[in-house]
Amino acid sequence: MKKAKSNYLITKIEFKKKEIILHYLKDEEEKEISIFPTVYSDFFLYEGKELSETELKDIQKKNAYAKSLQIAYNYIAKKEYSVADFRKKLQSKNIPETQIHSIIDTLLEQNLLNDRRYAEDVVEIFQARYYGKNYIIKKLQEDGISSSIISSFIFDDEIEKEKMDTLLPVFLRKYEKDNWRMKKEHLYREFLKYGYDSEMIQSILSHIENSSMEDEMEKCRKELQKYQVHYQRKYSNYEYRKRIIATLMRKGFSYDIIKQVMESVNDGTDESDEMD
Repeated sequence: MKKAKSNYLITKIEFKKKEIILHYLKDEEEKEISIFPTVYSDFFLYEGKELSETELKDIQKKNAYAKSLQIAYNYIAKKEYSVADFRKKLQSKNIPETQIHSIIDTLLEQNLLNDRRYAEDVVEIFQARYYGKNYIIKKLQEDGISSSIISSFIFDDEIEKEKMDTLLPVFLRKYEKDNWRMKKEHLYREFLKYGYDSEMIQSILSHIENSSMEDEMEKCRKELQKYQVHYQRKYSNYEYRKRIIATLMRKGFSYDIIKQVMESVNDGTDESDEMD
């Protein structure tokens, strides 16, 4: 005949600010467990009560879930999450999948998680930061927002153009020292990075005034000065000029501009033989 398992006798209950300490006796050994007030209220607990092993396990299981739920509430109180992002957040805390599923269902019922609301916030925030529709759509996709929600947003072309008009002076200042070709390449990449359509980018760049010949030559001259002494010391006349031309062309200057600048600085060699 199997020996009956002894029960767990509650010897003391301590009520603290954020937790309740349950003291119990098992085989004359005193133990304790910290439980959430919500768990305490779900069980009829009092000093002198005997708990079966099943009852104690139920208390521990429900307490573990209450702890995980509290972690979730702490996160959700600080910022808005998409359902997919919040699931990853809970997984990073090693919360069991069964608990995560239940927690997310609870937060959805309480409207603390809402993908539609989250998506609206993302669109509003990144529109205000002058990002284009492609960047915003990619952001929503990465955050796990459904295609049905994403497709419900309308990105007006006129608003896209207004945002680009706002960004353009910022980008122009950033690359004001570049020659015209490199400047256009940098502007194109910046707008592309911000999520604008290629056609719109080409359109806005086509309306930018080209740099004057004088400006281009001055920028080319400054670039030439950076490499001139080093290349002259290292290479013969022919190799020097070949490398200078290749370097400046990589910088975006045209061959004609480079030729005129090199002739104007009069580096002491006959350029017509080498450059024509």
